[in-house]
Amino acid sequence: TLTLPPWLVKTVVSPIDRLSFRLTGGRIRLTLGRPVLLLSSVGWRTGEVRSTPVFYLHDGEDLVVCNVRPPGERANPWPQNLDQHPEVEITVDGRRRPVTARRASAEEIERYWPRLIRIWPLYAEYHLQTAERHVFVLEPR
Repeated sequence: TLTLPPWLVKTVVSPIDRLSFRLTGGRIRLTLGRPVLLLSSVGWRTGEVRSTPVFYLHDGEDLVVCNVRPPGERANPWPQNLDQHPEVEITVDGRRRPVTARRASAEEIERYWPRLIRIWPLYAEYHLQTAERHVFVLEPR
């Protein structure tokens, strides 16, 4: 599977996928073959809604999302947004859905981690280098 450098994902892929979600509900995007949802959360400092394309996996009715900071990059704000404002909206499979985000337990992270790495292998490398990892479970409302 092709793995892209973080700067390319941040400056090209994410903005194009964000636009694609608005125009096509996520049916057309650059991250083909990987499950991606659009996470719309309230900014913890600004109070404005921010939308971020995020890889996800299914766990029954719940969805699981992860953020691991690449070395040398600033922390992505969406994990803090979810901590402060857990009631969020996602767009997945062309449908908008309200969900409540919660931090995954240590046991859940252990169970999800191998599957998350299969979706985006760089998670493992980044986690080894930064020891930072944010895993959230998105529960339907």
